Amino acid sequence: MLHENLSVMIRETVILFSILILFKSVGLGQNQKIIDSLKHQLIIAERIAIQAKKEADRRRYLSLAQSIAESSLEVRDLELSNLLAIQASNFNMKYGGYRYNPKIHHALTKALLKSHRLPAEIQDSPKTSKQILTPTNATFLLSLGNDGVLTRLTQQDEQWRSDFVVKVNTKQKIQALAINDSGDLLAVGGTSGSIEVYNLNNPLQKPEIVNLGSKMIDQIVFSPQEKGFFVLVNKGLQILYCDMKKSKEVVTLKARIVAIGISEDKLHLVGLNIQGFLHVWSLNDFSEGVLTRVMSENAPTVLLSRFRDTYFIGNDVGEIRIITEGYVRRVLWNSTSPITNIQFSHDNKLMAASSQDNSILIWNMEALKEKPIVIPNQDVINGFAFSPDDNFIVFNCSQLSSDSKSMTLRVWPLRCAQMTAMLCGSIKRNLTKEEWEIYVAEDLPIEAICHRE
Repeated sequence: MLHENLSVMIRETVILFSILILFKSVGLGQNQKIIDSLKHQLIIAERIAIQAKKEADRRRYLSLAQSIAESSLEVRDLELSNLLAIQASNFNMKYGGYRYNPKIHHALTKALLKSHRLPAEIQDSPKTSKQILTPTNATFLLSLGNDGVLTRLTQQDEQWRSDFVVKVNTKQKIQALAINDSGDLLAVGGTSGSIEVYNLNNPLQKPEIVNLGSKMIDQIVFSPQEKGFFVLVNKGLQILYCDMKKSKEVVTLKARIVAIGISEDKLHLVGLNIQGFLHVWSLNDFSEGVLTRVMSENAPTVLLSRFRDTYFIGNDVGEIRIITEGYVRRVLWNSTSPITNIQFSHDNKLMAASSQDNSILIWNMEALKEKPIVIPNQDVINGFAFSPDDNFIVFNCSQLSSDSKSMTLRVWPLRCAQMTAMLCGSIKRNLTKEEWEIYVAEDLPIEAICHRE
């Protein structure tokens, strides 16, 4: 269509130019107004033709970027594969392509994997990390290991630092964890029915202990005021409120709740039951509003409240349903495995979801019609979080074998520009003339793959 429009514009320009010559040749030059009008239209037509040609070239380069990315996956030569992945990314960035293009991200991912540049691990991090915690208002992440050691992970550019915070002394098996938004209170619930609350600003202080009796702890969520927390207990049939010292029942249910959370406006406690109903309770008196069924055919697995009156619900067939004011606004799908976790970047522009097939999918919230980028993984993902600058995904994996079980913290870049820079660190040459003509184009000038100072 674009090339047709360009042809029409060029044809119209030629016609205008011919009319202008005709007027001059037949002696009508005295009609200066007609001449000036034709000149003006000719100038406009030329400008439009130039813009159309520029846009046609841009689209051609972006189309080439896609085909070059596909070629990088097909060639067997590792160096050539890397060169093609970088060139695809270069064209995509230079000509204003989609920043999170999944095909180009996939090509760069494969190149980095084959070059053993990914997955990258956080150095000096605990080798027994089992869970990552993300304080909403903090500039760090927290990692809790199987040995009970809590570590603070801080980032400076692309470098990470791991620092000891506190040793969780609970002798019970940990069932649930929660961190408050500021990152200074950690609640740890175990199999013995008690919750220990640690003040991370004063690690030497003994934890507050809230005894819930014989109740089985399923989930802990801090209240908006951070003066207490809610606890989902008894296999999701009861919700308690704890004020750091004692607990009281606030909600009793007939159908099991799979997840609870705080609404984005901080005014409601929300819960999703096994039958697909969304509960909303007022935090003032715990009265329940309208009970809405948001899922009927599949089993819900994850609930996250984000944005006003909007909820993100994962299920057991790999779907994420976006619910706004009780209605399903959109269904995202790129996996057939149950969704295990949903997280948002700090600026709310990216959403990531992990599934039982050990992959992490990342959607751009400003372009949900685009396919997500995929972070592949062969090991079991226990938890993940966005880095403080939102440029990386940090996740912990269980490496299972017949005689041992170890866990590692891994970092994965999200932006194609980062991945291109990583590959360029090992590139020693450009594409040859023959390679350029085969995989790029015969009529385009050869470009340097990696621009160096």
